[in-house]
Amino acid sequence: QKVQKTWNEKKKQFMKLIQVIGKSSREVEGELLELKDNLAVIQNSQAYLHDDLSGFHRRQDNRDFLEDRLTVLNWLTPINYAAQQSDFICWRQARTGQWLLDSRELKTWVETERQTLFCPCIPGAGKTILTSIVINELTTRFIDDNNISIVYLYCNFRRQDNQMAEDLLTNLLKQMCQGQSSLPESVKALQNSHKDAGTNP
Repeated sequence: QKVQKTWNEKKKQFMKLIQVIGKSSREVEGELLELKDNLAVIQNSQAYLHDDLSGFHRRQDNRDFLEDRLTVLNWLTPINYAAQQSDFICWRQARTGQWLLDSRELKTWVETERQTLFCPCIPGAGKTILTSIVINELTTRFIDDNNISIVYLYCNFRRQDNQMAEDLLTNLLKQMCQGQSSLPESVKALQNSHKDAGTNP
């Protein structure tokens, strides 16, 4: 009987020990799960940080790309005829110049390669506004055609000093470059060849 009592006490102690071990195991398991969750949060945070840094570098690279591009374009010529085009087209009244857009002569000129459309007229007759209307029409019509560039010039007798032949040609080159997603290597090379001397094209 004494042996039985001792065995029962040992058995109780053993069961308590098992309970303690089981409880400790569950606590450890819970702590491990919590640690695992925390590690997952840290890893996600690192991934977000990496994405943010990558995005920052892409934005910085894009900013540098645009600045370099603008530097080369302005080196070709600082004159921007697009601003004049915007001003002129704003002056257009409804239906003004529609007769020209509908004319057979203009349609033939647009649809035929290597053609010249010559429209002589006296000063003040509205050639500038009509020209801006045609430019706006062509720009809108061919906006999605990467094989076509719409370039133009507005000559002004008051600005003859910066409208020499080389000025006009470099402006046409600038406009063609503006229509490209990246500058042609030949234009970059041209700018680099003049950079050290600080000369114009």
